[in-house]
Amino acid sequence: MKVYVAIVISFVLSLLLSQLLLPRIASFAYAKGILDKPNSRKIHEGGVPRLGGLTFFPISVFVASMVLALGYVLVPAYVNRIIFYDDFLKDHAMRFVLWTASALIVYVTGVSDDLVGVRYRNKFVAQVAAGVLLCASGIWLKNLHGLFGLEEISPWLGWPLTIFAIVFITNAINFIDGLDGLASGVCGTALVYYAVVFSLLNRMGYTLMSLTVLGTLLPFMYQNVHGSVERRTKMFMGDTGSLFLGFLLATFGLVVNLAWSGQLGVNSFALAFAPVVLVCYDVLRVVLRRLKNHKSPFRPDRSHIHHKLLSLGYSGRGTLGMVLLLNAAFMAVVIVLAMWMNINVVLVLTLALWILYNSWISKRIKKNR
Repeated sequence: MKVYVAIVISFVLSLLLSQLLLPRIASFAYAKGILDKPNSRKIHEGGVPRLGGLTFFPISVFVASMVLALGYVLVPAYVNRIIFYDDFLKDHAMRFVLWTASALIVYVTGVSDDLVGVRYRNKFVAQVAAGVLLCASGIWLKNLHGLFGLEEISPWLGWPLTIFAIVFITNAINFIDGLDGLASGVCGTALVYYAVVFSLLNRMGYTLMSLTVLGTLLPFMYQNVHGSVERRTKMFMGDTGSLFLGFLLATFGLVVNLAWSGQLGVNSFALAFAPVVLVCYDVLRVVLRRLKNHKSPFRPDRSHIHHKLLSLGYSGRGTLGMVLLLNAAFMAVVIVLAMWMNINVVLVLTLALWILYNSWISKRIKKNR
């Protein structure tokens, strides 16, 4: 019971701190002109601060560390319940240090990009460096659980695959951050999902971290969706927020893949990455389309699923709701299919479903035109 009290306290503290700091960051950004200006691709009205994600990493690490430290002083047994639950985290201190260092690389890269701009090649190098540190902490793809016919794999294959997964998922979240509430809604859903899965796995430290980050995210989501430029309350999370959240979700997926052993008959790989399946499929489609048109895969355009729904005439809120429902549906489909089918069959079926849905949307757009 004390563990869940600590988790609730951590969630509430992060929410209150985020609610306290975000308006001040917004006022500072508006006063200094650190704004994202509208253009042919960006349809928002007026300049909007892109520093909303500035609070995600520092508040989350500070609150989680403080709750654990105070708990250790007051009730040592509860920290043992959170951290020392088995040998899975016998090197927990080094793992936390290396994860914090890798997340800090991603966070600083995002801050730099939002303030002065960073070339995508440099962002790519920073993400690879963060991936190497994460692998060194022991969090890497040691088992693919039947994906492509592979089970346990060596570090020579596991580390490159892990780094690729980290870079891909991190940028997938970054790429979909093109509509009010979309990235925060997808990430918020994923954080709740991982909190539940970690609770089932008895990995309460990760449950605490999931809900702590969720606490920092909710006040931002409200300001992002309901804020206004006139009142100087609207904010974007920027690369600072999207890169950190993408990196965090990639980390959580890797941890679930390591810890889940087919409980409830669900394939571990499918369960681990179900929350990011839709965004990964969307980014894969967009990147392949750009390459087909001889364009840089990192060059922004208006070909993501939310852009296509907007082209059909859906409002911003309607598009947000539609994409979040699609994301939840794909999560459920992946998990249910993974209980009955081979992971490779699940991959093919869900990918085919995504292609058919996009083809249908594209035909409707052409018909309307």
